[in-house]
Amino acid sequence: MKIARFFFIPVLVLILLFTSSCKKDKQEAVFSCKIDGTAYSGIEDAYYYSSNGILVIRLNFSSTRFDLQADNCLGTFSYGSNFIIAQVRHGGDIYTTFFGGSGAITLLEYEDGVVSGTFHFTAEGLSSGYIDVTEGKFDHVKLLDQ
Repeated sequence: MKIARFFFIPVLVLILLFTSSCKKDKQEAVFSCKIDGTAYSGIEDAYYYSSNGILVIRLNFSSTRFDLQADNCLGTFSYGSNFIIAQVRHGGDIYTTFFGGSGAITLLEYEDGVVSGTFHFTAEGLSSGYIDVTEGKFDHVKLLDQ
């Protein structure tokens, strides 16, 4: 009986140690940027998906929504080339680089169902002038079906 207890307790401790270190990553998405010089941070909803070789990253906070596109790999991609666009709904208007504007997105991490990167752009509004988005950063945005 002593031998069984002597063997059982260390094995149980080892099992507990190994299974507790296998917890799934539950890190939440992080987002920040400046819109026309005003700082914004926090996130209500964030995800990404891939469609026809284009990566689409959606970031929602308050009444503002970003749709950022990039090629489906790590790197820096210019808005306005190869149908890569940025769009933001902010202040009652929709601004897009599709009709006018410029900028870039850099994917720094894109693996295991997680994407992180930086962005900046100037985009033309459908109803009004231009919007300037600078110092954009997103971390740990997960694939839509996760």
